[in-house]
Amino acid sequence: MRKNTIVRERKMLNIISSVPAPIKRFSKNFEEVFGKHQLENFQTYLLGLCLELKRKNLQAIGNCKLKGNYDSLHHFLSQSSWDEEKLNEKRLKLIQRDRRTRTSQKGALIIDDTGCKKTGTYTEGAKPQRLGSEGRITNCNIVVTSHYVDETKDFPISLVPYIPQDKFKKKETPSEFHTKIDFAIELIKDALQKGIQFREVLIDNRYLCKKVVGFCERKNLYWFSNLKRNDILLPKEKKEKSKESEKARKKENKKVS
Repeated sequence: MRKNTIVRERKMLNIISSVPAPIKRFSKNFEEVFGKHQLENFQTYLLGLCLELKRKNLQAIGNCKLKGNYDSLHHFLSQSSWDEEKLNEKRLKLIQRDRRTRTSQKGALIIDDTGCKKTGTYTEGAKPQRLGSEGRITNCNIVVTSHYVDETKDFPISLVPYIPQDKFKKKETPSEFHTKIDFAIELIKDALQKGIQFREVLIDNRYLCKKVVGFCERKNLYWFSNLKRNDILLPKEKKEKSKESEKARKKENKKVS
């Protein structure tokens, strides 16, 4: 090969002239959620998720379709007035309708949180805080999530964005702030109300506390978690005995003094 020969790398382009029929048929299940143009953008977004794109961002998804429109797709996801909760409920109904994908008492509900690294603080909830995937404090925003899992399948149920307390304006009432623990309990309630079948709740050790455990036990749900090295978990009987012994020690100390 001569030195002045230029070798160009061939890149595979994912460009589709129109949305495939299977995606169109599937998206018809959500016609009651979207308007005509919203449904077209929804189909384009689903198409982009199915393609093998190096980066699945809006720019790449918009470019994968002939006559794709990035601005329209961006407006659809960020400002268009469709109801995301209604969309999620419809998705879960479709899952529950099929015997191959519906939930069962053999499954479990997973409560955890995840985050996305950010370079600035303009995104709602973004600030330096612990990011589990990084294992350290970093600038990010956090969502608390619920997932269903069993031996053959797993899928997300819902999520709630976590807004740190210092992000609330002074004029707003303290009741508007909710901890991750509050959201964990709300997500378990939400799954039960949606008719998701499960017998166990798997929780990260950051959610292992009286409020979450007490709620699971009141709902007759088994719970599983992992303890840190310095954590101590006592059965209820031992807790009561330790309280009694602590009171006895205090009385003895008073007598001595």
